[in-house]
Amino acid sequence: MDINHGGAALLIGLLLSHDQPMVYLTGLAVHQASAAYRGQGKTDAKDAFVIADQARIRKDLGVLRPGDEIAVDLKILVRHRTDLVNDRTQQVNRRRGQLLEIFPALERSLSLTNKGPLLLTGYQTPPRSGAAAPGVSRHG
Repeated sequence: MDINHGGAALLIGLLLSHDQPMVYLTGLAVHQASAAYRGQGKTDAKDAFVIADQARIRKDLGVLRPGDEIAVDLKILVRHRTDLVNDRTQQVNRRRGQLLEIFPALERSLSLTNKGPLLLTGYQTPPRSGAAAPGVSRHG
């Protein structure tokens, strides 16, 4: 298996309750191993073949057991990472929405991706009536 939550958790529970051995192969390991196999790009059938073949030939994969601390820790880490990814996507979408309301041309010119920090280091507001803008002398 390359996932251990969601719908896969039902299959894992079923197999473990019938004393079937299960090993965990990370998604990254599947991706790296699939480069060595022929076939068209990334498909579910190819991933299933790669996972089954890797589970058959590799002896360094850990066996999953019910209540196994590693499996529980992996589940927690995967859920935490999913939460972080969702939070980041929401941040990008909020920034994009705010920029579209305020300054559509700026939103089009910026590359708001999920990479790098989402920081606006400064902004300029119109001067208050009767007050000089910063750096502008009123006596001049």
